Amino acid sequence: MVRLLLVEDHDMVADALALAFDEVEDVEVVARARSVAETVVAAERHRPSVVLLDRRLSDGDAVASIGEILEASPDSRVLVYTGDANRALADRVVVAGGSGLVLKAGPFGDLVGAIRRVADGYGVFADSPALSPARAPAPASRPGEGDFRLTEGEREVLRMLAAGTEIDDIGTRLRLEPGLVRHVVRGIMAKLGVTSEAGVVPAARRHGLLERTERRDG
Repeated sequence: MVRLLLVEDHDMVADALALAFDEVEDVEVVARARSVAETVVAAERHRPSVVLLDRRLSDGDAVASIGEILEASPDSRVLVYTGDANRALADRVVVAGGSGLVLKAGPFGDLVGAIRRVADGYGVFADSPALSPARAPAPASRPGEGDFRLTEGEREVLRMLAAGTEIDDIGTRLRLEPGLVRHVVRGIMAKLGVTSEAGVVPAARRHGLLERTERRDG
């Protein structure tokens, strides 16, 4: 069963979605939220499988809040729900730690399918060629295979760290707050099993992750 936290600040839309999800056997709306602040509290309290996050909320940038949401509920996955999308937004979602981006204009069945795939550990992005470079990878089957489930954004940050780029400079290049970049780095640390930022690049080299990212770039 997918435990869903539904984040939408328009009550009529939220009500309609909740009613629609009532008809989906394997998705349960365990909580609803209307703001970033409510989302963080609800995520910590209910530990949802997936957070369906409306991009535009009254009290802040929903994408910028992804790191805070994942700090509150580390095992949750965040799927951003938006009326419009472009590659820049998709890149922000991936770098922030989000697992997908889906358009509101799509069929409800597509939304349900995206939620299921995200819950299964896959990245799901709106079906547009402009967004394809930001697609997150499928999960590795076990440690030592694949890319330790590093997202494209995490790999980009890892490459910059390996090049000696400071956190603040990474933030400037990616147009992200330094605190959000540090959250991404902490996520990489957790996946690699290291306890310090200094250990990230050596561990990545031991596991061949930097070689794989360099081959992708080449």
